[in-house]
Amino acid sequence: MNQMYKQMNAMLGRGCGKEAQIQALMATQKNNKRTFIDQSRFDMERAMELTRMLAEDDENLGRIIHPLPYAEIENDTEATLNIVMQALGLYTFPTKELTDWLHNEIDDDPELEPHSAIEICCGTGWIGRTLGIPITDSRMQERDDIRELYRREGAMTISYPMDVEPLDALSAIRKYEPEYVIASYCTHLYGTGGSKWGNSLGVDTRWVRSHCRRFYHIGNDDIHSRDPLMKMPHKRLSFDWLVTRGDSSKARIYVCEKELLNENEL
Repeated sequence: MNQMYKQMNAMLGRGCGKEAQIQALMATQKNNKRTFIDQSRFDMERAMELTRMLAEDDENLGRIIHPLPYAEIENDTEATLNIVMQALGLYTFPTKELTDWLHNEIDDDPELEPHSAIEICCGTGWIGRTLGIPITDSRMQERDDIRELYRREGAMTISYPMDVEPLDALSAIRKYEPEYVIASYCTHLYGTGGSKWGNSLGVDTRWVRSHCRRFYHIGNDDIHSRDPLMKMPHKRLSFDWLVTRGDSSKARIYVCEKELLNENEL
């Protein structure tokens, strides 16, 4: 196991190609009992092709991600898409349909300011960058202790581009005071709303939804059904073009609006 991780770390060093990331990740998956990837349905060549299409190594920003039309991936196996997402530090597969849908949602009021929306917990920032809105993240996966935790789990950490503003979710909302907040695969804060699930480094999603006009959270029912936010009034949307890690048939966009909340919940 230790030798395997030494090989993985060497492959993931500075200047390592995206194809090497996939090969390294596949090596860890063979020893990762928690993986949801069916290797018998994984197409290595196709995964490498998709990483080349998605990722660009920008001279100034670092590695940035460009969304693809859903038609490009609709015939790919879930296993192949999952390994690509893991290798590139993605939790939602970048599709143009998703960013087009979000653009229509946040651009429906001509009276709002141009930057009336932000992305929190943005990771690589591909959603907000495509929408032209501020992209923020605590960038905690740059911390040595978090990187070590991910290494033990056989998981890749996010490579944050330079334009990702280092702000945790609450600080970002306090700074920008946005009408709309977008997040993908945001982990809720442990203990909030009486929940026995969550993460001690997570986000108080109830606070987020009470400090904006509308909160869009892209996630998956397998992961986010225990979020205290799910106990509150919200819309739960599904689309053919919405692909996330795990079982994409359970991928959802959770939408919570202030109009759906009563005064005691604000």
